[in-house]
Amino acid sequence: MSKTDLEAHINEYNFFSYFFTDSLPLEPKEWDAIEMLVNSLREELKAYKDSSALRNIVVGYLRLILDYCQRAYWRQNARITANEPDVLKRFHALLDKYYYEGRQAEKGLPTVAYCASEMAYSAGYFGDLVKQATGASAKEYIQSYIIRIAKNILMSGRSISETAYMLGFDYPHHFTRMFKNKTGITPGEYMRGHAS
Repeated sequence: MSKTDLEAHINEYNFFSYFFTDSLPLEPKEWDAIEMLVNSLREELKAYKDSSALRNIVVGYLRLILDYCQRAYWRQNARITANEPDVLKRFHALLDKYYYEGRQAEKGLPTVAYCASEMAYSAGYFGDLVKQATGASAKEYIQSYIIRIAKNILMSGRSISETAYMLGFDYPHHFTRMFKNKTGITPGEYMRGHAS
């Protein structure tokens, strides 16, 4: 529905980030309501010619259908995040495994898309789960994880460049930038502050 307020807000319907294999479970009453709306919309389109009034009616029906789906999405999201420790444990274990197996040497830094795929979620849905569980984005969670590892590596006596490459950064200055963004200090300042 181009040039409508629905078009401007379409990205707010999070379930569009689902894979086509993901399900959006609707309750029977929701299915009935959506079916009724679709049938009514079909009748409107058959009975009336195109006009601004018809366009507004069509947008209204579509908005209602999308709102029913959005409600189901958030209900499902709430059920999964009720088990958020499990989702976060699996996420953390996946990051542990990624570095334990040395995947960063070949793939670089772990990405949200990679983690979501490994956990059988679409990236958008996975991001919503992590955000609801932690208050931070999945990308921020990964970065915090990397910084924790980086601190241990730096304290073991490795240089900033060695640490960057061990973590999967292409360039040491990318590592330095992330470290400073997350901690407020550079890796060098961190090492000096923790020197014995």
